[in-house]
Amino acid sequence: MHPTSSFAIICGFALCLAVTTGHAQEKLSYKCTFGPGSTANWDSGEIVIKRANFGKPSTAIQYDAIDLVAGTARVIGNGGSSDVVALNTGAGITLIESTPSGNLSFVTIFRANRVGEVERKAAMSRHINDPTGPFPSQYYGICIPW
Repeated sequence: MHPTSSFAIICGFALCLAVTTGHAQEKLSYKCTFGPGSTANWDSGEIVIKRANFGKPSTAIQYDAIDLVAGTARVIGNGGSSDVVALNTGAGITLIESTPSGNLSFVTIFRANRVGEVERKAAMSRHINDPTGPFPSQYYGICIPW
């Protein structure tokens, strides 16, 4: 291998390491408020879909310490806090929470559509199985940097 090639490879590796390390230290936080949506249940044997609202209008969920390199974050809500998975996808940031009872919650904070847009559109999908059966829901809202 030519000495210049070795130097280029080492410099390239060092640059990648520096960029990755710098990115890993940059953590994001969002405060999200969800409102209208829908729920579904099969209590009667047939699926019933109803319009719903997520909590009170002032109910907020915070996603803190979002580290897209490590794929981790924390969710902070009215029921406490827990670790979640953070994915950087083409749509935006997707956060996945698995509760101790095995229920799942997915939140996507969509990428900005316009330059300078601070408020981000978001969707939450909850996959809950309670004693009466499956009770999925989906809600829509906004997230702002926190």
